[in-house]
Parts: sequence; C-alpha cells; structure tokens
Amino acid sequence: ITDGETERVKEQNKLYQDLAKSKNELTKAQREATKLNASQNAEVRTLLDQAAATTDQKEKLELLNKAKEIQQQITERNIALAEENLRIIQTEASLTANDATMNDKLAQAEAAVAQAKAEGAAKTKEMSSQIATLTKSTDTYTEKLKKEKEQLNELLKKKKKNGKTDLQKLEEKYREEKALLEKY
Repeated sequence: ITDGETERVKEQNKLYQDLAKSKNELTKAQREATKLNASQNAEVRTLLDQAAATTDQKEKLELLNKAKEIQQQITERNIALAEENLRIIQTEASLTANDATMNDKLAQAEAAVAQAKAEGAAKTKEMSSQIATLTKSTDTYTEKLKKEKEQLNELLKKKKKNGKTDLQKLEEKYREEKALLEKY
C-alpha cells in the first residue's frame, strides 16, 4: 500500500464516519421535529379555530398571522430535514456504486423535499388567502367609515355656513313670538 492509497483510505473512512454522524444527527433532529411539529400543528389548529370563532376583525387578523408564522416554522423545519436527508443520500451515493436501490433512495429523497415545499406552500397559501380577504374586508369597511365621516363633516360645514343651528333658529323664533305676545 502506497502513501497515496493510505491517504485515500483515511479520507474515505473519515467521509464514512462523517456520514454516520450526519445520519445520527438527522435521526435525532427528525425525532425532535416530530414532537415539535405535533405541538405546533395543534397550536395552529387552535389559533385557526379561535380565528373562526371571533367576530373581532383585528383579533382574527392577529390569530391568523400568528398561525401563519408558526406554520412557516413547521414548513422551514420540514424542508431543512428533507434537504439534509437528500444531502446525506447524495453523499452516500457518491461513495458507492449507483445501483437501482440507491437511485430509488435518491428519487424518494428528492420527492420528499418537493413534497415538504408543496405542503408548506399550500398551508401557508390558505392562511395568506384568509388574511388577504380579511384585510381587504377591513380596508373596505375602514374606507366606508372614512367616507361617511367626510359626509358628516361636509354637513356640519354646510350647517355652520348657513349660519344658525336649529336650536338657535328655535330660540330666535321663540324670542320673536314672545315679543309679539308682549305687544298685544
């Protein structure tokens, strides 16, 4: 065995050790993610139920935004785990002969990344749609209130322009009638 071959064997052994370490870390991360995802999925469901139950638009918007934020965390975690799994399998494939089994593993890992992205995007899109609808509805209502306020302000301005208020007119009429009564 030459020095070059010895070096190559050492490098390959290190790659296998790193690969085994990465697999162990991925397994631990997947286990933790499963627990955390279950907890956060329950929290998202609760927030969505609360949002559906409330009539307060501001509260509903806050609940939906919080649910969307948590869902994005879940999605990012799932994508990161799927990508790490793909990276490990690609590394494994580079160290071994690419047979049908390895190619199947690679295809499944690539599909898992795409699926994690698609599922996350679908869930986030659904919440974003609800938020957009609610925001548009709230903006429309705010605009309507603003127009009504402007109309009321215009009426008040006209009333002030015309001079006297109804009360002032009634008081003036009362004084005129009282003066007439006093004459007779």
